[in-house]
Amino acid sequence: MKKNTKKNTYFKVGVSGVHGAGKSYKVLDLSMQYKKKYPTKTIHILQENVIKCPLSFNEKSTYETQLWIVADQIKAEIEACELYDIVICDRCVYDPIAYAMATDLNDTKELLWEFLKPWGKTYDLNYLMNGDTNNHIYDNGVRSIDPEFRTKVDGCFKELFYDLDTGGYLNEVEIL
Repeated sequence: MKKNTKKNTYFKVGVSGVHGAGKSYKVLDLSMQYKKKYPTKTIHILQENVIKCPLSFNEKSTYETQLWIVADQIKAEIEACELYDIVICDRCVYDPIAYAMATDLNDTKELLWEFLKPWGKTYDLNYLMNGDTNNHIYDNGVRSIDPEFRTKVDGCFKELFYDLDTGGYLNEVEIL
């Protein structure tokens, strides 16, 4: 794959939301829609990175966990935006902030919020998958299936996205 010679001309989409809200389905759907609409553009799906995090996450998340996830996400986004015209992120830099809020890592939330505010403007469009109407939770041995934790995380996403001044905010998304 050749390097994107149109520096800074990429289009980046972030799809956020609580685990099991249908982010991956939405990302795949967007990829197909964009490929039909822009057949000559290169499209890349940036897969979620939590699964490869070597640290504890979900309810046992730590400061180091959220920093690892953010650092890996930013690195992957920079690389993808240099190589592809359209980048669709299955999770984005906002997700660790919501999980820090849900696990009462308030100092981590504040640090990430201040650091990531400017980065948030690199997304051309954001989607928030609503956990209330998109319930795709299943026990895969990795993600938390605790309904109270999931509800708390979903509420943190809604609060966070209410405060964001970037991208689109979708309260409900139809999963095809």
